[in-house]
Amino acid sequence: MMEEWGNFFVAMAGASVAFAGLVLVSVSINLKQILKQPGLISRAGKPLVVLFTLFVASSIMLIPDQRRSFYGIELMLLALAFAVAISAVLRNQHRRAQTAPPPRAMPRYSLQFRVALFR
Repeated sequence: MMEEWGNFFVAMAGASVAFAGLVLVSVSINLKQILKQPGLISRAGKPLVVLFTLFVASSIMLIPDQRRSFYGIELMLLALAFAVAISAVLRNQHRRAQTAPPPRAMPRYSLQFRVALFR
């Protein structure tokens, strides 16, 4: 059954790496503007974390001759690592926004709204 999904996971792995490259190029082009505003560095890091997670998940699914339960365990561990990484990025961004001089770098309830979206 997993063999039928092979092409899909190859495409997802390739697409995630391509999009991560585009994000890195766009960040490098606008690096001066990003560094000027607090919180934008971690905001630029979020899509990279998401795309890296997608790449790793697709790569896990391409490992041949595993039991289905191993796929599940590996993806659960990856999801846990993703949650920890995104939480760290959000906390860092919130902390920087709290210490930023007015005007604030993000709206007051932006952190709570984004956390609610992840639920």
